[in-house]
Amino acid sequence: MKKMTTATRGLLFLLLAFPAYATGAGFEDFLGRKVTLNADPMRIISLAPNITEMLYFLGLGDRLVGVTTFSDFPLEAKSWPKVGSYTDVNVEKVITLDPDLVIATADGNKRGDVETLKQTGIPVFVINPRTVHQVLDTVEKLGVICGVREIAERKARELRKRVVSVVGAVSKRE
Repeated sequence: MKKMTTATRGLLFLLLAFPAYATGAGFEDFLGRKVTLNADPMRIISLAPNITEMLYFLGLGDRLVGVTTFSDFPLEAKSWPKVGSYTDVNVEKVITLDPDLVIATADGNKRGDVETLKQTGIPVFVINPRTVHQVLDTVEKLGVICGVREIAERKARELRKRVVSVVGAVSKRE
C-alpha cells in the first residue's frame, strides 16, 4: 500500500473536517429548490415572525440582521432592522442589509420577492411547516443550515417529548 503524501493528508483532513462546505453545502428547501451556502450563515434575515422565533430558540439571535415588522418576540426583535411585513417585503432593504441567508415562508412571502432575492445572488431558504411535527422538523433543518445541528436536534427532541407528554395527558379527556 502506498504512503500518503503530506499534501494528500492535508486535503483529506480538510475534506473530513469541513465536509459540508468543502464545495458549498446544498440544502433542499420546502419548495424543492437547492440552496447552496459556502459557510455557516452569519447575517440572516427572517421574513416572518415564526422564523424569527425559531432562530432565536436556536440561539441565533445574534446572527439576525433583519426581521419583519411584526416580529416582536423576543423583545430584542422590536429593535432589529425591519424589512417590511411578511406579505410585503422591502426587497431593496433586504439587499442593503447584505445577508448571507434569507429565510422565507411559502405561505406568506410572495414568490416574486423570493425569486428577486435569489436572482441577486442571496441564498433564500423557504420553509413551510403546517403541523407541530413539521415545525419541529423545520427547527432541526434550520439548525443544520445554520451550523447548530446538535443544539437543534437536542431542542427538537425535548419538544417532541413534551408533545408526547401533553398528548398523553389529554388523550383520556373529553
